[in-house]
Amino acid sequence: MNKLWLDDVRIAPAGWIWAHSVDEAKKLMSSGVRFDEMSLDHDMGLGPPCSECANRGCYQDCKCHCHDNLPTGYDFVKWMGENNLWPPKRPNVHSMNPAGKQNMDEYINRYGPYGGVSTNPTPKTQADIADRQELIDEGKS
Repeated sequence: MNKLWLDDVRIAPAGWIWAHSVDEAKKLMSSGVRFDEMSLDHDMGLGPPCSECANRGCYQDCKCHCHDNLPTGYDFVKWMGENNLWPPKRPNVHSMNPAGKQNMDEYINRYGPYGGVSTNPTPKTQADIADRQELIDEGKS
C-alpha cells in the first residue's frame, strides 16, 4: 500500500513516499507506481527545487529564479484527472492556502471518482465567518 505525500517543505509522515515537487510526483506515477492514498499541498517552491539553490542556500533570496512559476498541487490534480490516475481513496488536501485548497477539493469532487464528497472540507476564512455573522445580526433586528 503506497502513500504519496506531495509537499516541498513539510516532511512526509512515516510510511509515506515524499514527492518534493509536482514533477517528482508525476514521474513516480508515470513510472507505474500506484498510490492508495495521497495527501497534497498546493503551493510549491518554498524549498530548494534546484541543486544550485540547495548548494547556495539562496531559496529565501533566489538569484536564479528557479522558484518562479512552478506547478502547483492544483496542476497535479488536473494532471491526474486528465490521465485518469486517481487513487482508490480520495486525496486529502493539506494545504494552508485556503483558495488553493478549495480549488483542489472542487476539482477532485467534480472530476474524481468519489461521488463529489469531500472528506476534508475547506475551513471557513475570517471573511466567511464575518459575512455569516453579519447575516445573523441582520436577522436579529
